[in-house]
Amino acid sequence: MAPNLIVNFIGNITPGTGIFHDMTLARFILYKHYRRQIHINTISYINFDAPPAHINVFFENVNYGLLPFAKKNILIPNQEWYYRSWLPYIPSFDEIWVKTRYAERIFSEIAGHPPVKYIGWCSRERNLLGSRNRKACLLLAGRSINKNAQLVADEWRPEYPTLTISINTKENKEFVDPKKANVRVITGDLTDGQVDNLLSNNGIHICLSRIEGFGHSIVEAKMAGAVIVTTGAPPMNELSSRFLVDIRNKFEYEEKLGEYYSINTAHMHETLAAVFAMSNR
Repeated sequence: MAPNLIVNFIGNITPGTGIFHDMTLARFILYKHYRRQIHINTISYINFDAPPAHINVFFENVNYGLLPFAKKNILIPNQEWYYRSWLPYIPSFDEIWVKTRYAERIFSEIAGHPPVKYIGWCSRERNLLGSRNRKACLLLAGRSINKNAQLVADEWRPEYPTLTISINTKENKEFVDPKKANVRVITGDLTDGQVDNLLSNNGIHICLSRIEGFGHSIVEAKMAGAVIVTTGAPPMNELSSRFLVDIRNKFEYEEKLGEYYSINTAHMHETLAAVFAMSNR
């Protein structure tokens, strides 16, 4: 039986990237509920053509030349990767679906915008087992350059519990291991099983991003039942609000939408002290 709906997912199809993760997650959810009614094509955003479809869904990246290949075009943006040079294309979309209230505000203020709908987002379910060790800390940077891994590593004090930093140094080329006895650095990409073990066995997660499109690391920390230390600014503080670190400054990108933040390191140490004191009870 032919599907009732043909959808093109358009974005970065490189495995390991955040957008590939989002596309995989959305495809799983749609097939789980509508397998017999829907067919999904996965298209690289750099392609010049695409199969005819009822709907194009653009994940973050915009390719104006692919709009005609579907009757309806939907954008699911990450504001920090939406280039200002793409703003003239906004009225060409039929709808914009956003993951955060922060993104909802940004795209609702753009002239000529189509309906902007807050849909939220989620992360894939993980196999999280093991102890919730409140005396072990984790910073999952991976390929992201926005996790403040260097700042946290440099500021980590000798009296603090052990901090494990997982980071891909091919993407984070400027990261320097501080060579501290209580800072353990894991480089390269990890398997899902290795990530699950880190999430499960470290009870305090440091999620002090400069900026996020959504915040998968925060959601995964919540799934692990961890204590979360995160940035006191949107969209990070939409996902976790108990242990927020004040920002020092706010900046705007020249070429892209959204804002990014620097961390108030004095307040970071105050917040960490409160977390460690709670963990020692």
